[in-house]
Amino acid sequence: MNRLKWMDIAKGIGIILVVLGHSIPQIAIYIYWFHMPLFFFLSGYLHKQKGDFVSKKVASLLVPYVVYLLTLTLVRYLHYGVPSVKRIQLDMERFIFGGQELGGFYTVFWYITCLLFTSILFYVLLNFIKKESILLLTIIFSYIVSYYFSLYFGNIPTPWSIGVVPFALTFYYIGYKFNKIINIINNTYIFLVSISFSVAFLILNNLGVIHYKMNMKSQLFNHLGLDIVIPLTFILLTISCSIFISKIKYLQNIFSYLGNASLTIMYMHSFILILLPIYFKLPLGVNIMVSILVPLIWDSLLRNSNLINLLFNGRIYKRDTTSEELKNVA
Repeated sequence: MNRLKWMDIAKGIGIILVVLGHSIPQIAIYIYWFHMPLFFFLSGYLHKQKGDFVSKKVASLLVPYVVYLLTLTLVRYLHYGVPSVKRIQLDMERFIFGGQELGGFYTVFWYITCLLFTSILFYVLLNFIKKESILLLTIIFSYIVSYYFSLYFGNIPTPWSIGVVPFALTFYYIGYKFNKIINIINNTYIFLVSISFSVAFLILNNLGVIHYKMNMKSQLFNHLGLDIVIPLTFILLTISCSIFISKIKYLQNIFSYLGNASLTIMYMHSFILILLPIYFKLPLGVNIMVSILVPLIWDSLLRNSNLINLLFNGRIYKRDTTSEELKNVA
């Protein structure tokens, strides 16, 4: 099976979970258990140790970051009215600090900068650490650092969500190593094991046996060990389901399309969920659908212009190609 098929599907599932997590508080706590670790895992899986990695990563992540930051700020000012000088000054301070200070329209922006620093740090580690055992010990040390940081300093915001990087690095590394073994594992076995453990964790949490909470943006990952086991269990379940879905053409096309547009949906869904109820009294389900469909339409329009797509997505598409032939230019 082509790996990019299940990869696109997994990203599609992930981005749906992001939207649901920002829409339905009752299930958000469970979605937060694993949906962002999933994206770091997938990024690690796709990691390529190339000489131009850093420059491409900076351009592909920061160009859309800045463009969407400016675009959403313009939308915000158009909706709420001309801002005062004080308002602009406060916005500039928040924009420069980034990370946890960005909410509302910009609530997902922390992920982009955190991914940037995580991927670059991992690239540097691979360049300097040649022994697998030393690399593994480094990742374990990074996770332990993240645990104690969250435990004692988690309530202190860090610029560009740098404080989340040691924790994100753990899942980035696991995803990177998973790339080496995916072809030798039995997907049915992974599905049965992961769904069994996932259900068990949900039951134990509802019974009060465990009291698990995890929120990467809020730097809340202070359950030693469980912060690896629980997210990884649900990540493996998501991947297993993605592999099964890849064999059903109709569902594969839907989720792959969502996955290819995941960055656009990630950037746009929050402001739609905020503004839509102000102008229209629609059921929550309709609001959720619109917050996904509008970015999908916008993403399709972006593909008609390489320049615009580069600005908003950090990439271009070759004409008349499939998603597997997607070409990242930054």
